[in-house]
Amino acid sequence: MRQNRVRRTTADKYRSLLDHYLLPTFGDLHLRKIAPRLVHEWYDELAATNCPTAAGAYRLLATIFHRYARDHRGFPSPCGIEGASKYQAEKRPFASMAEAQAAIDSIPPKDDWSAPP
Repeated sequence: MRQNRVRRTTADKYRSLLDHYLLPTFGDLHLRKIAPRLVHEWYDELAATNCPTAAGAYRLLATIFHRYARDHRGFPSPCGIEGASKYQAEKRPFASMAEAQAAIDSIPPKDDWSAPP
């Protein structure tokens, strides 16, 4: 029997996603009663306020459904939102080598650190 083990921090993250985002919406429903429309509505509402969390919660929900679908052949997963499990953070600007060197050069020598400005 294959044991899927995850790190404690990952398990804690999954538990938090379950408790805060999945169970409040889906917890009282049997998996077979969860329609794609309900998944779309839940995802759209969450993504409107928190895209990274929506992507993580959707990944977990999709994993749950894909495993259930694998074990119960013929059950289609309601998780079919293209790209919903992905979140690409905006690129952050970074300093060029010249800008970094200018910042380093602007730091006063250590001997001047104790002197008041």
